[in-house]
Amino acid sequence: MNDALDSDVNVRTVVTIELPFPANPDNDKAASVTFFSSNSPPQSVQFRKSDGSPGDGTFYLTLSQFLPPGALVSFGFPDRNIEFSLHGMFEVLEKAEKQYQSSLSQIKDTYDEYYDGEELSVEDIQANEDRMHAQDEKEKRERDAAASSVEEV
Repeated sequence: MNDALDSDVNVRTVVTIELPFPANPDNDKAASVTFFSSNSPPQSVQFRKSDGSPGDGTFYLTLSQFLPPGALVSFGFPDRNIEFSLHGMFEVLEKAEKQYQSSLSQIKDTYDEYYDGEELSVEDIQANEDRMHAQDEKEKRERDAAASSVEEV
């Protein structure tokens, strides 16, 4: 993060979101947002607690944290807070995780049908996707090599 903030103030603020790893063995569901600003120390706020419940409160940034120095003054605008509801961030994350799980279920159902109902885990599906991608890449290299050998003739 320091490289971005040491960019002659071309990057004024960096916002990161720390999410739990899906296969977290501790089942820790904590999620937080951290912002690094060129004019203040890093600040972190948890918007989902370890037990999966929403965080309370509001997270504020200002317009001046995202604009070049003096931009607000030159445009004649006052600096204003940008308000982020921690509960709102929680809801967005919950919705995204549900959509992700739904997508995984659809992919798994498709694979189960394709493999005649054979039960496959998500890891099996990912390994198969990786094998298919590697095969596609190999075939592409072979086609490219064949095409280049034809060009040389």
